[in-house]
Amino acid sequence: MKVPQVLRRFSFSEWGGTETVVWNTTKEMRRQGFSSEILCTSARETPNIEFRDGIEIRRFEYFYPYFGLNDGARNKLDKKGGDPFSPLLKHHLQCEDDLSLIHCHTMRRIGGIVRRVAYEKKVPYVISLHGGHFDVPHSEIEDMILPTRKAFNYGRVFDFFHGTDMYINDAAGIVCVGENECVKAKEYYPHKLIRHIPNGVDVCKYDHGNKERFRKKYNLPSNARILLSVGRIDPQKNQQLLVELLNTMKQKDLFLVLIGPITSKTYLTSLNESIRRYGLENRVLVLGGLPPDAEDLLDAFAAAEIFLLASVHEPFGIVVLEAWAASTPVIATNVGGLRTLIDEEETGLKFEVSNLEGLLRQTRRLLSNDTFKRSLAQKGKQKAQTQYSWKAVTDQLIDFYEEVRGQAR
Repeated sequence: MKVPQVLRRFSFSEWGGTETVVWNTTKEMRRQGFSSEILCTSARETPNIEFRDGIEIRRFEYFYPYFGLNDGARNKLDKKGGDPFSPLLKHHLQCEDDLSLIHCHTMRRIGGIVRRVAYEKKVPYVISLHGGHFDVPHSEIEDMILPTRKAFNYGRVFDFFHGTDMYINDAAGIVCVGENECVKAKEYYPHKLIRHIPNGVDVCKYDHGNKERFRKKYNLPSNARILLSVGRIDPQKNQQLLVELLNTMKQKDLFLVLIGPITSKTYLTSLNESIRRYGLENRVLVLGGLPPDAEDLLDAFAAAEIFLLASVHEPFGIVVLEAWAASTPVIATNVGGLRTLIDEEETGLKFEVSNLEGLLRQTRRLLSNDTFKRSLAQKGKQKAQTQYSWKAVTDQLIDFYEEVRGQAR
C-alpha cells in the first residue's frame, strides 16, 4: 500500500503533535512494509528532499495568495494557521504512481490540492483533524487570520478550482484524535466513515531522561521542585495561568519550566512582562522548541515533579502521554480530548479552563501527598504502555485505510 502523508509543514526544530503523529506512524508503517513519504511546504525550512530513518521527506516551495502581505505577516502564518498554496506539491502528487490512498493532515488550500489530485487520480483520501475543527474557539480562529486582515485575498481562484470548501465533505474518511471531536464529527457527517484514532507515545524513550543533568545544565538547585509544561508558547496553551500559579503559591523551592516553539511573539512578550512584574525571573525557565528526541526534553520530563497543561482547548494532548511515559503525574484542563484521556483521580487531575483556584488546589494536593503523586504517575505510565504504543495506533490507522479503500471500490 502506498500512502503519502501530506501536511502544512514539517520541521524537526519546531515540533508539535501533528509532526509527532505523522513521523511515528509513517515509521511504523514502513516497518510493516508500507510505502509512505512525507510531503509538505517548506515553511520554517528550505525546499529540500531529506531522508531520515529511511523516510523520505519532501518540502516544496509555496506562497500565500494575498496582495499586501508583508514578511512579518508571512512569518506569523508560517508559525501558525497559515493557508498556503504549493503548485510543486500538487505536481508531485499528480506524478505519483500506484497511489492507494492519500492521507492529509491539514486543512484549506493544501487540503484542496489533495482533494483535486485524488479526484484526478481516482483514489480516496482521508483527513486527520489534529488541531480540532468543530470546537476551536472563535477567538483563536480570529487570531490565526489576523495577519491577512489588511491584505487582498486572490486565492479564491485557487479555492474554487480545487474545491477547497468541499475538502471535508468529499473526504472518504475522517480521523479524529480526540473522542469529543469524533462525536461532533459524526453529528455533522452521519454517513461518513469516521474513526477515533488517538495519538501515541514511545514509552521506552522516556526511560532515558536524567533529572540531575537537567538541573546542572540550567543551574537549578538540587532541592528545586519543578513544574513542567510542554507546548507552543501561544495563547491556546495558556502558560500565563502557570505564571500566576507560581506567583500565588509563594514557595521559593518551586520552579516553572516552559518548553515549546514560539508561535506568538506578542504572547511571549506578555508572558515575560508578567514574570518580571512578579519578580520570578530566577524561578521561570522558558526554553524554545526542542526536537522530539532532544536530550533536554527527556531530561526535563525526568526532572519534573508535576506536569501541567493549562490549554484553553486541546483536541487530544499528546504531551500528557509523554508525561505518563516519563512517570510524571499530570494536572490538565478539563477540555476537548483531555476530558476522556485522563481518568480523574486515577491517571491525573483536572481543573476548569483559566480557573486559578482549581489549578492551585490540585497542585497543592500533589505537592503535599507523595503517595498519591506516585499512584497517579504509575497508573499513567501503565495506561501509556498498554493503550498508546505507536504500533497499536498505526495498526488502527492501517485498518481504517483498508476500510476506506474497501468502501471506495
